[in-house]
Amino acid sequence: MGNYQGDTAMMTDIDDLISRLAAASGDYDECRRLDAAIAVSVGWVNEKNKMPHASWRDPNGHYHLVPPVFTLSLDSAKTLVQEGYRLYSLSDQMDDSLGRWFAGVANDVPPIVNPPATSFMGHAPTPALALCIACLRARQQ
Repeated sequence: MGNYQGDTAMMTDIDDLISRLAAASGDYDECRRLDAAIAVSVGWVNEKNKMPHASWRDPNGHYHLVPPVFTLSLDSAKTLVQEGYRLYSLSDQMDDSLGRWFAGVANDVPPIVNPPATSFMGHAPTPALALCIACLRARQQ
């Protein structure tokens, strides 16, 4: 197992992070490093030098040993869907040209067309990675 407490500052640029997520292989160590970068990008703070055991502080002020497994767990990735948005699509594309899985998040207005007018999409090798990408794109707006 790798060190997931390390320097995440170099990967907090959202566009760079999205590119890394889209290219991820799904390897555990790679995904955990990406999880740390996602956590920082959505407001988590790595306080490894301030707290002896629980070194990650979430946006609500609660402490954790490690960041969530956003890239490996669909349940954790769903926590990235911000208020006012919803997951509107998650599907296996059967075409690897953009990534095996497709995920879309949209504003909470009931859709008239699919995809909704204000939607953000992600393509990646796994459902959790695709959802992470879609959620990060929505947060850029």
